[in-house]
Amino acid sequence: QVLIDAPADGTYTMHVGHTGTLTGGSQDFCLTISGAFDPNVVVGAGPQAADGSPDSFLLSRTGDYLKVTVNGQSPEAIWINAVQGITVNGSTDQDEMQVQYLGTGFSGSVVLNGQVASGDVAKIIDSPGNDSFTAYPTYATLQIAGGYTVTANTFLYAHGYASQGGQDVAYLKDSVNNDTFEAYPTESRLWYDVPAGYGVRAKYFDYVHGYA
Repeated sequence: QVLIDAPADGTYTMHVGHTGTLTGGSQDFCLTISGAFDPNVVVGAGPQAADGSPDSFLLSRTGDYLKVTVNGQSPEAIWINAVQGITVNGSTDQDEMQVQYLGTGFSGSVVLNGQVASGDVAKIIDSPGNDSFTAYPTYATLQIAGGYTVTANTFLYAHGYASQGGQDVAYLKDSVNNDTFEAYPTESRLWYDVPAGYGVRAKYFDYVHGYA
């Protein structure tokens, strides 16, 4: 047994060795790791935050792991059974955040925090099920059928995509100002009458409802 009292934040490497000679050159073993962990993961751009260059964030899934890729670098892998929430924080740089379909088995929440003044953009992809996209003046949420939610806060542009199948519905709700609703064959947009010109877009949805 190896016990670490009050471990510090960081990366730990465990090495499993043996003494003597193993029959057949190998031996099966079981390794159990236990302890307290925070099921809520927070991700930022690290040293590249607020450096004057645009940042990109991509949340995707490979096998049983959720992956957050920042500026194309090696992604941080998060075991899907060990996480309840993921928060991605932008900076004063111009950020683009995209959340792909994260599959089944994850029923937590994803929160994207941007800044309107920085011109940040959020792109949220649906699932094969019947999903709903709801947009308000300061945030937009995609509810995955029977699964997780993705919320984009204070982005200049928030895009919801219904490209994976299912019967998807979007609800675009206005502000107290003079907003503009636009409808086209494959997408609808709501432009909020605010100084920064914040806007949301619902693309490929089966039904789009605009509220004034």
